[in-house]
Amino acid sequence: MIGNLKIAYRLTPYQGKKCDEFFSVIHPGDFIYPGHLKSKVCIDIKTAYLFMEDLKKAGYVKNIYEVYCMECNKSKGIFLESLTDFDGNFTCDFCNKSLSVSKDIIVLYKVLHI
Repeated sequence: MIGNLKIAYRLTPYQGKKCDEFFSVIHPGDFIYPGHLKSKVCIDIKTAYLFMEDLKKAGYVKNIYEVYCMECNKSKGIFLESLTDFDGNFTCDFCNKSLSVSKDIIVLYKVLHI
């Protein structure tokens, strides 16, 4: 699957090598942040999200949501399976700001299998 995506996204040989290196250490249960994929493979963030969405469509990963304070850039350490699981009473443990499902969520991906 990764090989097909490398072709579909026209990754350069260097990017393809970096992509192989990135996914060679990924295991079921791991989380993949699109920003981390972007940095490691040298692609833009839009491509990173599209790449991950293609893996999701193929059943390799699923969406997961991290509660993250955008005010002080700190994670609450809570990962949600669905946005409906967001508790409207969440506050940041660092700056005490009330957190919102529309502003304080990072979309990432949980690996189901590789």
